[in-house]
Amino acid sequence: MRTIPNKPELSDSPGSTRRRILAGACAGGLALGLVFAGAGVAGADTGTDDGGTMSAQADKATQVHMSIKNDTPTTLYLANADHSGAGVHWQDRALDVLNPGATESVSVYAAGDAEINLGYWLGNGANPAKITLHGETPLVGSNQASGSSTDPSYTVVASAGSGYNPTDTYSIQTGGTFNYTGHTQTYTVPAGVSRLKLTLDGASGGANGTAMTNVSTGAEVSGVLDVTPGEVLTIGVGGLGGDEWNDYRGGWGMKVGDDDYSGGTGAGGDLFSSGGGGATVVTDGSGNVVAVAGGGGGSGATAMCANKLCAGGRGGYDGSWTGENGVPWPGGGGQAGAADTTKGQSQSSPGGDAGGAGGGGAKGGLAGATGIAAGGGAGSSSAPGLTGATVTSAHNPGSFQGKNQVQGSVVIAPAG
Repeated sequence: MRTIPNKPELSDSPGSTRRRILAGACAGGLALGLVFAGAGVAGADTGTDDGGTMSAQADKATQVHMSIKNDTPTTLYLANADHSGAGVHWQDRALDVLNPGATESVSVYAAGDAEINLGYWLGNGANPAKITLHGETPLVGSNQASGSSTDPSYTVVASAGSGYNPTDTYSIQTGGTFNYTGHTQTYTVPAGVSRLKLTLDGASGGANGTAMTNVSTGAEVSGVLDVTPGEVLTIGVGGLGGDEWNDYRGGWGMKVGDDDYSGGTGAGGDLFSSGGGGATVVTDGSGNVVAVAGGGGGSGATAMCANKLCAGGRGGYDGSWTGENGVPWPGGGGQAGAADTTKGQSQSSPGGDAGGAGGGGAKGGLAGATGIAAGGGAGSSSAPGLTGATVTSAHNPGSFQGKNQVQGSVVIAPAG
């Protein structure tokens, strides 16, 4: 069997090493083909492609092995199974039916780049949604494994193996990831599902324009929600607060009845103070709030705001459901989770040293004091509908660069 010791990540320029590798592979494949055409090989592993042509072990330059598990309560029905590549052959074909909890192996081998594409229908036709899986092992370049679902109530977790004979893993699961859109989204609980794990991240408050390390992260809330098949969850992913280089608006948050979970608005002036981050919220099929991840407080505005001296408070900081107060505290920073409403308090006093606005939350944060450019307080968090709930800060503030603060998110996954 022809092997190449190390899988190169090389260019395709004339005279390059990649060109020499591929040219040598083609020449070697031709020579091997002549040998096998003239005589059989004792003990050679053979396979049959769609046309019925037999292929010797020497064709296994690259292989794709897909290990697929149906981690949903829904039966999957094979819709299509396609392979491609030079001299490609099936080794293990996909099953027509993949039952809940079942695992199957699908594999091909080829003399060149090997690829598999599979499609599965969800259920017996009542749900026209489709799961697609892709696996690829090229002679040169990175292996690929990916999957997707046309139904947002399902997701695919895929991981590519390494080398020329990799095992790629695929877990088809209930759940999905919801990112910021500026409007509400929905998730319909699949048949057979009674518990889901929810992870909510509140949005960051706006940073100070002269010291972008002053990022106040939102809270991260996790826990398990009891659900009913067919129940529709409503999701509002919080938006980050505006900073002084853009605008000073508060980050978007969904409305539930009279409650607005947006961050407060910063103040204008020579230098804008920043808006608070919007809270991320999930409600159940009856419209009851089951979890809130508070948004971070907005930064105060000043040209001398280094070393987080005017930073907004962080949601969920140090495991606190209330969140962190704005800086400096005590001494002018906005208090976390102390507003009378779910919306973060806006900064109503403009000026060059205006304080930052509060983050949205189960209770919004208060704005920081103007005159000393104090940071706004974080919005508080809650999980009245979750069991085993925990809270922490959503992100590491040191990871942010420039104006790249982080929007909120919601991840729904199977409950173990």
